[in-house]
Amino acid sequence: MKMGIAFELKNGTTEGYCRICGNFGRFTLDHIPPKSCGNKNKVLVKINEYEFISQNGFCCKTICNKCNNELLGATLDKVFVQLYNRIKSFNASNLYVPNDLLRISIDAKKLLRCLLGHMLATNVLGRKPINKILQEKVESNFFLNNEYRKFVLGEIDKIDSVDIYYWY
Repeated sequence: MKMGIAFELKNGTTEGYCRICGNFGRFTLDHIPPKSCGNKNKVLVKINEYEFISQNGFCCKTICNKCNNELLGATLDKVFVQLYNRIKSFNASNLYVPNDLLRISIDAKKLLRCLLGHMLATNVLGRKPINKILQEKVESNFFLNNEYRKFVLGEIDKIDSVDIYYWY
């Protein structure tokens, strides 16, 4: 583990440019997966050459309060939590469930927005210290595709540069 990467992601800076909306502001702690999705164990986190143990999921301060709590927490994370709880209920029953009863109705677009939003939040590793990256406007970061951000924010309905497939 490189010295302090987990600490720097979680505690390194209190304000900067939000990885989702691109506005400068105060950061709040983003939990990945959301706290309500059973992240109560230690997990091994590997990001490129960085590796560390994280308790209760992965946490980072890279997005603003509005994106973290209003966009993700109050809206998009609810779809993730719904999926988690539905799968957990089947898993906890230890019963054989015929295929025709294993139905999960999810808004796939909202789930994709949720997952992509959390991926954008974590996209801060590079050749510079994280706190310096967070002080740069998001548009100057090649890896934070503006189209992805617009999709997560609901400004566009699809991402033209990417084909996304899912199955269930």
